[in-house]
Amino acid sequence: MTTTTELFARCVLPGCGNSTDNQGSPCLDCTRAFTDYLQLGTRPPLTEAEQREATSRSEPHSAPTSPSPLQQRPPTRPARH
Repeated sequence: MTTTTELFARCVLPGCGNSTDNQGSPCLDCTRAFTDYLQLGTRPPLTEAEQREATSRSEPHSAPTSPSPLQQRPPTRPARH
């Protein structure tokens, strides 16, 4: 299997394709957006190959689907007193 290296390091956060200065680090946009949620890890940053492997293993996110008309419940009417 042949692998190609990228010219620029990419953001380590899944779903972000922005370039970054350091391999295994978040890009500036993600750093600004997720400052309160990001923490320094105790392990070394992911290498390009590790990041590519982790990305290929992750499941794509899908939006929740609305139920089909057969699954929808009919609206309830208020009880008459």
